[in-house]
Amino acid sequence: MALTVFTKESNALLKAIRKAIDEKKVETWAYDADGDFYHTPDQWRGKAWFRPHEIQGVLSFWFTRSERSKNDKNDLWNLPWSFFRDATGSL
Repeated sequence: MALTVFTKESNALLKAIRKAIDEKKVETWAYDADGDFYHTPDQWRGKAWFRPHEIQGVLSFWFTRSERSKNDKNDLWNLPWSFFRDATGSL
């Protein structure tokens, strides 16, 4: 699954999301050294992440579930929408 945003400024949007996380405007999301975004509450830690992919005019976040969360009862499929709402709501 991917969350895709059509924008002329994909790099600027990605930087703005990271800045909002760094400045604690977005409190429940973080990103790792690979640039993957993940939800920080314990119930979600290590279960899924988003990898950003930039193409001119498009910023996509590819959603990946970890093997250990494949049968998890938590509704991980709501995470993409939560991520976008939280990450862009502070911009």
